Parts: sequence; C-alpha cells; structure tokens
Amino acid sequence: MTETGAPVAHGYSMNNKKKPQLLLLAAAWTGLLALSPPLHAAAGDTIADAVLGQRRFSTDLPYFADGTVLDAADIAIDRSAVPNRVYIASPDFNRVLGWSDIGRFRAGAPADLVLGQPSVFNGSYAGGYLSCPAPASATTFCRPARVAVDPAGNLYVLDSLNYRVLEFDRPFATDRVADRVFGQASFTSRRLPAQPLNDPADLAVDAHGDLWVIDPAGSRRIFEYDAPLSHDTRPDRVIAAATEAACESGPPQPLPCRPLGLEVSPQGDLYVLDAGFPGSPSRELVYRQPLTTDLLPDFTLAGTGSTGPPVGVFNPAGDLIFLAGGLVWRYPAPIGPETAPEPLSPRLVPAFGGRPALDTQGNLYVASYQDAVEDSFVYVVDAPFQAETARIGRELKTSRSLALPAPLAVDRSSSPNHLYVVDAYNRVLGWRNAEGFASGAAADLVLGGSVQSKPDLPGSCSGASAGLFCPYGSFNRGGLAVDSRGNLWVADVDNHRVLEFDRPFESDGVADRVLGQGGSFTSRTCNLGGLSARSLCFPGALAFDRQDHLYVADLANQRVLLFESPLTSDAAGRVFGQAGFTQGACNRGHSKPTAATLCLGDVEGESNPRFYGASSLAVDPRGNLYVADTLNNRVLIYRDPLTSDAVADAVADEVIGQDGFRQTLHGTGPRRFSFSDLAVAVAPAGELYVADPGNDRVLEFQNPLADTTASRVFGHADFTTGGVPYPGPFSSLPTPTASNLVEPMGVAVDAAGNLYVADTGHNRVLRFDRP
Repeated sequence: MTETGAPVAHGYSMNNKKKPQLLLLAAAWTGLLALSPPLHAAAGDTIADAVLGQRRFSTDLPYFADGTVLDAADIAIDRSAVPNRVYIASPDFNRVLGWSDIGRFRAGAPADLVLGQPSVFNGSYAGGYLSCPAPASATTFCRPARVAVDPAGNLYVLDSLNYRVLEFDRPFATDRVADRVFGQASFTSRRLPAQPLNDPADLAVDAHGDLWVIDPAGSRRIFEYDAPLSHDTRPDRVIAAATEAACESGPPQPLPCRPLGLEVSPQGDLYVLDAGFPGSPSRELVYRQPLTTDLLPDFTLAGTGSTGPPVGVFNPAGDLIFLAGGLVWRYPAPIGPETAPEPLSPRLVPAFGGRPALDTQGNLYVASYQDAVEDSFVYVVDAPFQAETARIGRELKTSRSLALPAPLAVDRSSSPNHLYVVDAYNRVLGWRNAEGFASGAAADLVLGGSVQSKPDLPGSCSGASAGLFCPYGSFNRGGLAVDSRGNLWVADVDNHRVLEFDRPFESDGVADRVLGQGGSFTSRTCNLGGLSARSLCFPGALAFDRQDHLYVADLANQRVLLFESPLTSDAAGRVFGQAGFTQGACNRGHSKPTAATLCLGDVEGESNPRFYGASSLAVDPRGNLYVADTLNNRVLIYRDPLTSDAVADAVADEVIGQDGFRQTLHGTGPRRFSFSDLAVAVAPAGELYVADPGNDRVLEFQNPLADTTASRVFGHADFTTGGVPYPGPFSSLPTPTASNLVEPMGVAVDAAGNLYVADTGHNRVLRFDRP
C-alpha cells in the first residue's frame, strides 16, 4: 500500500489526473477498440457480465460503432464496377469502409467491407503520431485520411500517421490485406519524419493508373509513380517545393509552398491545391500533362471571388465540379487561365463542404468531415444539381451510445428494476430491465440531451425549463435518485436545482417539481434568496432512505441537506457538514477536516474562476447515510442520522479512507482512495461499493460499519495497483476488457444485488451479476 499525507490543494481540478470531467473525452478517444481475448464472467466474480454504451467489452468510443457512415474524411467511388462501389476513409476509427453497391450506401445500409479492423463493429483512435494503436502492418492503419480508386478498381489509402500509402488489389474481389506500400521500406516499417507536420497529405490516380502523392512525411514534395502495379514503388517524378523563406516573403513562387490537395483531369492535367505560407496566397496550380511536358505549373486557376481555390472532382467531360458558398460550381472544359466558374445549383441547405466524388450518373457525393466529436455526414446532390440535398449517415449521439457516463440510479421499486444513467450529452437514459439488458442494448427512455451537442466542450447551460436541464455539469457532477413511488429525481447541477419526474417511463419526460428555485422552473440562480434551507448552489448527488427522505449534496455550499417531505416542501429539515443553514465554507473554514465538516468542491482559476465539485450519497437498509467527502479523500458514515444528531452540526460516526477524521491521505491499497471524484452505493445486504476513479477501480467493503478495510477490488488484480496517468494526445488508454476500468465515476446496486459501474473513461456502463 502507498499513501501520501500531502494536504488537499486548492485550485486543483476534481480528479487526480487534473482534468475536468468533460475534458476527459478528448483523451478517451485514444482508447483502443481492437478485439481482446474473451473473459468469461460468472456470478460472484469481478468480471463484468454485460455492457451498455458499447456492443462488446473491447470497444470504448463515445458513440456506437457499427458499419454506417460516421467520420467520413474522404470518399472514393469505384466507377469501374456496376453497380458502383463506395469507399469511405474513417480516420477516427482507423479503418476504411466499403460498400459493394452504391444503392445500399445511399439507403444507409451498413458497409459490407472493412479494412484496418476485424469487423465493422470495431475501430480505434490515435490522437497523434505517437499513439497509433497497433504496429504498422499490411492490415492496420493510423488515421487513414484519403482514398482513391484507379480505373481497374484497385484502392489506394493514405495512411497518414504511418506516413505511407497502401494499395489494395480490388479488395472486394480479393482480400483485406494491402498488396503494396509507398513511402516506407516495408509494411512493418514506420520511419518517422524529422518533424511531423499537421498538414494533411493527399493522393490521386490518373486515367492510366499512375499515382500522384503529396509526401506523407511532410517534405511538401509531390511524388509521381508510373503504373505502380506493374512497375515499382519508387517515385518516377518529383515536384519539389519552394523553400519556406521564399514562400514567406515576396510574390508567389512557381513551385508549391504547402500542397494540400491533388486532382488529375481526364486529359492528364495535374491540379494542386496550394495553401501557401503566411504572406503568400492560397492558389490552385495547374500542370498541363506533366508526364509528357515538364514539372512546372502552366497557370493558376482563379477562385470564385470570396472563396479560395476549390477542392474539386472531374467528370468524364473534363469539367471540374466543386462546392463553394453553398452552391455547386463548374469550371467547364477546356479549362484555361481565363476560365471562370459557373454555378450549377440553387443554394444548398445546409451549406456544407468537404471531399467530393461523382458516380457514373454524375451525382455528387461530399464527405463533410469535421472532427472526432462533430457529427459528420456524406451529402448527396443528384445531377443536374437542382433537387434537395440528401444526407447519408447518422448523428453520433444515439440511444445506444454513452459519452463519459457518471451518475447512476436503480429504481428498486419497479419490477423489473429500472436503470438510469446520465452522460456528457446532458441527458438521462433509462433501461426498463436493469438485470436483463443485453450488451449494447438501446435505452428505452431518453430525457433531455438538447443542451450540449458536443461533450468535449464545457460550457454553461443555455437555459432552464421543465424540459431543459443540465444533469451533467460543465465541471461538476450532478446526481440521480428514485423514490419508492418510482419517481425520478435529477440534480440539475448547473441550473442550481433538483427536478422531480413522475414515473418517467409512464409520463411525458417533463419535470413535475423543483427544489432550490422557489418553485420556478425557469429560475437558475445559485443560492436564490441567499444561503438558506431552501437554497442550492451546484447540487450534486442524491439519495433516498426507505421513508422517502431525500438527501442532497449541495456542492458549492459544502453541505448535505435532508428534505423530509420533498414532494410537498422545498425546505430542508437537516444539514450535514455545516453548523447551520446559512453557512457554507469548505471544512467550515479550517485547514483540516473533522467529523463535522465536509469539503465537496473548490474554485479554480483567477481571471475566469470556475467551481469544481462532486460527491456521492447512499443510504443503507438501516437508514445509515454514506457521504463521499471529495476533497477530503474519504467516505463518512452517519449512523441513524434522523435521530442521532441535531438539525445542524451533525457529526459522522465512521470514516473510510483515513485512519482518523483529521487526515487527508490518499493513495492505493485497501484503506486509501485517490484524490478524485469518489462515488458510493450500498447493496441490499449492506455491502458498500466505492468507485475510486483516480485508481481506476471499485472497492467493496463487506461490512463497512465494522471494518473499514476493503475486502475486494474491481478493475485490478490486487489492491496495490493504482490508476495510470490519464493519456495526453500522444498516448493511449488501456485496452478495454470485461475486467478493467478507467476512471469509474458512478456505482449503483439493484434489489437483487447486481452491481452497475459507470466506467467513465471507457464510455460504458458495466453490469456485474451478483458479485
């Protein structure tokens, strides 16, 4: 066991990895989604039996992985086949998806081919060139960004962070193994450039099967390969780049500065989209038949006025089709230095852009990719580009996906028990049968979720009403609880209130009661009317006892309030952690905690201060109250809190995680917790479960009233193993399995004793059957 006695530092975010809850998502994308050897669970063990938010235990992205279009960074259409085939570059899953029939693609059907992954239900993410999830091989990618098809139906893939191009001989007719590699000495070689650049590379294939590539190593050179399938993988021609100094000063150079895009016309003319350097303009350089003339540009293609040079695609007639300003445009052939573009469509709704492709009917397809946490779609504008735009794909946020789930609650009054989960999309998801759901099951109920579209960008709630709420705060964790009538209570943390929903599976999903705002559903003021028995400021965890008394962790006021009749009165009758209802300081203003104090959050920042807070509450069958006292790294137990203490100035009877009430130690082992957002739940038989996210584990205390040493651990093989440092952009999370955890921030237990864990960092909820 290891521990440290360092005091709790103010100005420190609410978990030991120094990241707000919502900012975890960017790092969570680095988790691997590859297949893992199966672990077979059984009742009474620490291996999970079912998972929500993912189809299987080996995946962990914050949206549900399947074979439909999600992150479409590029699109290529194989016009050599009838019906046409479609390929999509999917960098956020490290894969390429393929459809053998463009009609199935247009209908939204799943892909029937995947390259780079074992199946369409798998994927992986790389946040940078040092975090590729698998070694380079003939069957793996690291952020494949571009795809192109030659006239014979062979596929080229720009494997950007492996700094290479892979070629697959007619993958629908052969196999999923690359046949040639360009830019590296072998399929397993991964020579890194001296200074990796962020600029994307590109590739294009001409009508004779010759390959053009912007050097993936970032040298800014353009390589040409003559008939590479019958020749070799060494470049035959090289277009050099101008020096950086020349690009940054003086007039535009004849050589490209920052080439970002390539396209080849049916006549063999090369078009290079050149972004330039600061001080030099973007432009489109045109090389007339460079394979038979020279490697110097012949002219620069004019833009469309307010827009820059186009990213376009050629039709068989040699017209360059592109999107700009919400319109489809065309440079009519033959294209020369004086050719002006002409609009072909009315204004498109929505106005989109991206990588275009054409099918044999002349219909336009545009891969409109944003980034890893934006909704990305393929838009279709059928020729002659006068009809409404169609959209292929789906939103990231679905009833099957979970993004950083945290608060959990089980409705033990229902039969079967219901399970409720809050995730970072600011929504509450509900499953009717907590014990009986199959892995990957869609939620039967979704409440809210309209406040925040992207879970990686913290921001204040946009408003409050009976149907608009923020259970997943920007920097604070809210809470859930269910009373004996089956009513759901939600801590709307950023709106400083608690909402009650009458039996949500049977009602309308609109809140019926509110605490903390004087009965108003539109008010959202911290401590409305002043700090009192009726005020709330960032309310967090919730818990009910058997008499339907409601406990609320009032985070910013450093207290727990007891509402004895929450359905009829909005005034608390008791307070824990403070000497009265008008006080609210961390540890009552002292540097050390005591048995009578709480510290549930802290303010961080000077120029733009933010409050970070979290807690968790549970009540055992005897009515004893358990409080996760976050910044003091402990769980407090108040025995018989309704009668043993006065209305205020309550004193805890037991402490778990410390050897005494004045300690703030943290570490590993069976008697310590990390400095992080602890969560607690009590089983019907009295066992206490504590989610210890900083140590990537859940601890079980068999008899917490008599023994404060954990008897079992979930997430690790032993008590001494702690959590791994949370990954940055160049490192990866541990591969998810049925037995490991990453920053679990929620626990709950149903009436049968089944344990539910919000495995937050893995974007999933795990069920352990009667552990």
